[in-house]
Amino acid sequence: MFLSLEFRVNSRCKRGSLSGEEYIYLDKTPEVTWYGWDGDRLTTTETATQRVQTIYTPGSFTPLIRVETQTAELAKAVRRTLAEKFQQEANVTFPPELVAMVDSLEAELQRGELSAANRAWLAQCGLTPEQIQNQMEPKYIPERTIHLYHCDHRGLPLALVNAEGKADWSAEYDAWGNVLRENNPHNMKQLIRLPGQQYDEETGLYYNRYRYYDPLQGRYITQDPIGLEGGLNSYSYVKNNPVNWIDPLGLAHTSGKWKDCGKGCRIRIDGDAVGDGRHLHWECKNGSGVMGEFGGQSHGDDYSSAPNSIKKCARKYGFEPEQSKLTCKDSETSATEAVVATGATIGMGYVIYRVIRMIPSLAPPLWPTIPVNAVTP
Repeated sequence: MFLSLEFRVNSRCKRGSLSGEEYIYLDKTPEVTWYGWDGDRLTTTETATQRVQTIYTPGSFTPLIRVETQTAELAKAVRRTLAEKFQQEANVTFPPELVAMVDSLEAELQRGELSAANRAWLAQCGLTPEQIQNQMEPKYIPERTIHLYHCDHRGLPLALVNAEGKADWSAEYDAWGNVLRENNPHNMKQLIRLPGQQYDEETGLYYNRYRYYDPLQGRYITQDPIGLEGGLNSYSYVKNNPVNWIDPLGLAHTSGKWKDCGKGCRIRIDGDAVGDGRHLHWECKNGSGVMGEFGGQSHGDDYSSAPNSIKKCARKYGFEPEQSKLTCKDSETSATEAVVATGATIGMGYVIYRVIRMIPSLAPPLWPTIPVNAVTP
């Protein structure tokens, strides 16, 4: 089942076992799994017997902590508030104002800090704080199993480490995310794969938010949602470079490395996506955007909406957001001087370009970095 925004919220299937060579008998009761999301990150997976919660490294898709809680423990933790208890035992319905007052009273009693207003209210009712406190149902903290994720440089889980420092689960993968070996003595379900991906047991595919990824082929089995605007190959995964790039949403490859710019802003510089050079993603508290390098566009956006602090931060990390401009020294500069200056600048750019092309060991990796305003033959 999916929401209109294409989030997976639950799955329902029937399991069975092979009997002989012809028939598979399915269980009559379907197994239902519920999924909880925080933005684009899968944070909760819950079945009839267990809830698994995942805490991620802030601002990334790299899992950090896994918290497992059995359903029986969750049931023990269910408790009534004072307002709920009073209403049920008296078989009445409190008005919202009274519910808010009782909730406030309960919160203060739990903190051990009773306000003068609540003390006066209890006195008017002929009650003491101790009498009310004795009516409060005790809190039960469920037993949980906590594991720490050990991941590679991309955020792919390699091991789940328990409180004693031992690996209760571990796996080895190839570059495309195929499991080569798995050590799972406790039969744990660890379904997180490459960043943003979840292993789908029924199909063997990896659910990748907007698309499904097939690790055996090393490509998506569904087209890029933006079609050919994403490149000539609408099924490729991270431009066939899964060692250095990730694609958490199934939309575009990224380094996944954010750089802090201060004052609640950050940037991420990504490589060539569709042959238009590098591009930069920026986020601030009051907005976000994308820009191409040297004044170019990316994802339909450019540097014009970015604050000056973002442009300054981009230059700090070697990314030029604006196209370079030729300026005259003053308004009295003659047209002839401007033409000569422009010609000299273009000529030098052409010479440097030709020299670079004559050095085979340097030219290939440097070609994409040549400014767009350099003259080419």
